[in-house]
Amino acid sequence: MGRTGFSTDPLGLCGIGYDGKIVRKFDEGITFDHFVCQLYLLAINRYTWTGLPDTVSARALEQALIFNGAVCFFKDDVMGYLCLPCAKAGSFNIYNIPTTRYINTASGYHHKATEKDSAIIFNDQTFRPFMPEIYYFAKKFTMIEKAKDVNTRLQMKPKGVFVNKDNVNSAKRAINEAEDGKPFVLVDDTDGFSTDTKGVLDLSVPCILEQLEKEKNCIWSEFLTRLGYNNLNIYKKERLVESEAEANEEHILALRDGGLFMRREAIKKIKRLFPDLSGIRVDFNPNCNRLSLGTQEIAGIDSTDSKGSAEITDEPEVTIKNE
Repeated sequence: MGRTGFSTDPLGLCGIGYDGKIVRKFDEGITFDHFVCQLYLLAINRYTWTGLPDTVSARALEQALIFNGAVCFFKDDVMGYLCLPCAKAGSFNIYNIPTTRYINTASGYHHKATEKDSAIIFNDQTFRPFMPEIYYFAKKFTMIEKAKDVNTRLQMKPKGVFVNKDNVNSAKRAINEAEDGKPFVLVDDTDGFSTDTKGVLDLSVPCILEQLEKEKNCIWSEFLTRLGYNNLNIYKKERLVESEAEANEEHILALRDGGLFMRREAIKKIKRLFPDLSGIRVDFNPNCNRLSLGTQEIAGIDSTDSKGSAEITDEPEVTIKNE
């Protein structure tokens, strides 16, 4: 005969019974996906495109750069201008850039282009997608959140008291009354309660939630720097010196210009191939991180030149928000 009663897995992962390991893995996956979505939204909105043809989606363009590392801008005889992911295959020139571009989409669209009638837009100088970076930081955030959850659960662990079999119920009643704020009295040692500290099992752990939250904010700062957003560690902004602010600013601008440079270089090639698209422009979007604590704003950016591209013309002026 099988067992007459069992607890059904509320998530439907185990069929019969409750497997804690599977549930914990499921929760970890949800946390990881949560941070991947947050980091992806920041990444896909860091550049703004203007002047694109109606048939070209800026969202799809940036999405392809994040997932694929490169997109091909070309003109289709029927649909007009398109910007779609391309396979890095075929022949290459001396700079290791493919001269033949194969475009294949999930909808069944296929197209073959060359360097004479198309332009490749790369994500940055490494020609790599950005998703591995997002996964790297999402894993870090997931580990911090798991540690916070574990530390929170351990705050509810009670102390254990060693007693004999005859006094188990009395010990439970005494502990329950203590949780309700009621005092309890022990008559003598014959009840089986231990009167020394060796008879008490302390299962409590120190609360380190504040330290974990600080570490999480440091990781946020690191990721925002990787994207090129102006930011400073909120725990250091009060004692930040001028030399540190300048070094941080140069690091941020270097990472920001890595992706911006390749996009603007591709725009130059697009304008040479298709003169009617002279109004295309790409800029860094500083508003995406406007709500961050301790942000560092840089003035003197986003002046426009005659070719329709944003350039840094003045020396950046650093100001610190003290909220």
